[in-house]
Amino acid sequence: MKKILTLLSASSFTVTGISAIFSYNSVSTATKIDLSEIFDNYYVSNINLSKTDIENELINYMKNSNSNLLEVSKSDFSIKIIKPDVSFVGKVLITANPNSFILKGTHEIYPKKANINQILTLNANEINYLTTQEEILDIINNELNQVYKVNSKDLSISKKQELIGSDGFYSVVASARSNAIEGYWNNSFDALPKKDLNDVLKDYILNPEDINVKPEEQIAKEVVNYVNANNKDLKNASFSVDDIMVSKIKSTPGIDGRVEIAPNEESNLVFGNSKIIKIPALEKIPLSRALISFVPLEQTTEEDVINEIRKTKGLEDLKAEEVNITITSPSAGTKGSIKTVATDKSRRVIGAHTNEIAQLKWNINELFKDYPQEKITEQTELKDFINFAYQEHNVKIDSKTQNELEFTKTLKPNSLSKNSSEYLTTINITPKKGSNNFVGKYDCFVETEVSHLTKIYSDSIAQLSSPKIVEDIYEYNFLSEFNKTLNLQDDALDSNFTATYVERKDWNDNGYTIFTVKIEAKNSSKKYKGFGVITLKVKNYETTYEALKGDIKSLFDKYPQSASFNQADNVNKIVNLLNSDKASDLRKRHSILRVETVGLERTRTLAGWYHFNYIRVEMKQFNHYIKSEYTGQININGKNTKISNKSDMFWNEYRESRDTNGFLINMRHY
Repeated sequence: MKKILTLLSASSFTVTGISAIFSYNSVSTATKIDLSEIFDNYYVSNINLSKTDIENELINYMKNSNSNLLEVSKSDFSIKIIKPDVSFVGKVLITANPNSFILKGTHEIYPKKANINQILTLNANEINYLTTQEEILDIINNELNQVYKVNSKDLSISKKQELIGSDGFYSVVASARSNAIEGYWNNSFDALPKKDLNDVLKDYILNPEDINVKPEEQIAKEVVNYVNANNKDLKNASFSVDDIMVSKIKSTPGIDGRVEIAPNEESNLVFGNSKIIKIPALEKIPLSRALISFVPLEQTTEEDVINEIRKTKGLEDLKAEEVNITITSPSAGTKGSIKTVATDKSRRVIGAHTNEIAQLKWNINELFKDYPQEKITEQTELKDFINFAYQEHNVKIDSKTQNELEFTKTLKPNSLSKNSSEYLTTINITPKKGSNNFVGKYDCFVETEVSHLTKIYSDSIAQLSSPKIVEDIYEYNFLSEFNKTLNLQDDALDSNFTATYVERKDWNDNGYTIFTVKIEAKNSSKKYKGFGVITLKVKNYETTYEALKGDIKSLFDKYPQSASFNQADNVNKIVNLLNSDKASDLRKRHSILRVETVGLERTRTLAGWYHFNYIRVEMKQFNHYIKSEYTGQININGKNTKISNKSDMFWNEYRESRDTNGFLINMRHY
């Protein structure tokens, strides 16, 4: 076109000629319309028309739809008709002629789609929840009456059944890809009305024999099963235990019961009045059945009897006025009874029953527990206790009844026994097997003289192949040894006994001192009385001052830096040394308990100042060094040290204030 316009501008053609040329080129290129734009939403009215009729229909549509197509004619396009069959709807293929000044392209035109809303509205009465997809397709195809058959790919169906308390619907929607149908159809169904529960349950029967034992929850489940089995509408609506309320009053002997089944107020499925089913009363129960196994006791009350009757199934609510109860109390050797009779007012029980109350049994411990301890000896017999029961409790036990008692006396041992834990004579009174008159048991014992124990102890010690020697009387726990030897367990401890050294003989030639020990029962002891004595051999620790002096001298020589007499204040070093671990053997050998400084005296003489230091040595009791006065000296570091047991003034004062045994070392230096 650019070339043509250039030629025109360089020539002297007339204006009319230029216009004609421009018009021709404009139609042939710029104004052609694509067939797809023209027929985008167009459908052939009837695919079964003749080719000429379809061409005319298309030409009329083009002229009416676009003012630029008023001159269109059959020469501008050609069509090809594809006829429908069962599986294909058919179509018209329109193609623009290449020489057309107006049209271009191609397009497929399908037959006009049928609107399913119109079709199904006309046939709505034939459609319900049970209508199948095949039946919907038959309705549509019958209405269309065409070669192509609408199928399941052309539509979709959704539906909900109308139920009691719930609306239903049926909806058909044409597929967007369908070339045969379009639109949608929807129909709703009103909810079914609630059911009257009384009508639903009019033929429902409960078994009276089972209903009493079944809980309300189980009855409700059985009702629901019955309804769902006999009412399709309620079953489809999911009838459940939430739609009803069940309450039950059990039938009892003589009293009717009932089951009430009521609709739940919130239920959308049922309404109406309650369904009440009567449960016939049970037969009255004989009292003998309720009381046949009852074993009353002496303290049984009327309330106990009624509670026992209420344990029977069906009699849980028995009232006191339904029975008369007469109780005859038992006594020792005589049975009692409880007679129970049903009253005329009772609707639950009938008849009468008598229960025996076993005769009373004497408690053996209660009869004899107050028997005086001081009267219990090894000669005490059962008759003594029988007499006591009669005198103190007015309980007369005849010879026949007395034979129900077992009297056992176990005498205390007279010698040491490994199997004996107590040196007591014990008495036991128990009922014989099958006794009708006695229960419990009574135990007592005869208080043992301590002299009996000390004799056994002394006899056992005397039988030893070598004599028992006490090394250190102060380290010796006699009560513990006494207990261990006699196997008294805890009875030999301070709760029962005291041990006292009552006599000490002088040491004998064999190097032993004989002690006499008194063992006495305490007043608080409940098993033992009196006292006894034994003798102990105690090894003597007799020594001499010469031995003591030698040991002290050896100690000072061994530790010269630890103690000296050069200065008065060094006396503390001597004390410390004698109390230290270095002197432990010396202290043990001479039975020294402790060493301490007890005085310092300074005296001026012509020779100068004299310093007197007194060191007290405290000894264990019973260890005596000499039988008469003695004075000696120990030479330590060139100095004379005096050892004396003289009763000088200072020593007397010290003994009076401390009251103990010992001696003084008098050390003088200057």
